[in-house]
Amino acid sequence: KGAAIVGCEVEALEINVETFMDMRGEHLVDEIPTHPQWFLVVAQVDSPSSVECVEAMVLEANRRCPVYGLLSQAVPIYSRLVHNGVVLNDQKPPGPPDPTRENE
Repeated sequence: KGAAIVGCEVEALEINVETFMDMRGEHLVDEIPTHPQWFLVVAQVDSPSSVECVEAMVLEANRRCPVYGLLSQAVPIYSRLVHNGVVLNDQKPPGPPDPTRENE
């Protein structure tokens, strides 16, 4: 829907969601929350459209998504956007080391 609204051509789209939950919360240790502390949405887009168009598509999709809207009110949502193999946006959430960033 976001792609159609902003006129973004999409050849391939992969979205993965990662999270971190401090298990001390489940065991009521300290004042750690019992829910995940954050989410990381990783979107990989193959598209002949411009960077600006791909970014607009992601913003529109997030704006309209009921799940994104609900979760973003509860915990921080970070994002990594990759367009044709080039990282456009890479927000780094706090927490344990990210295994996908081992070489940084």
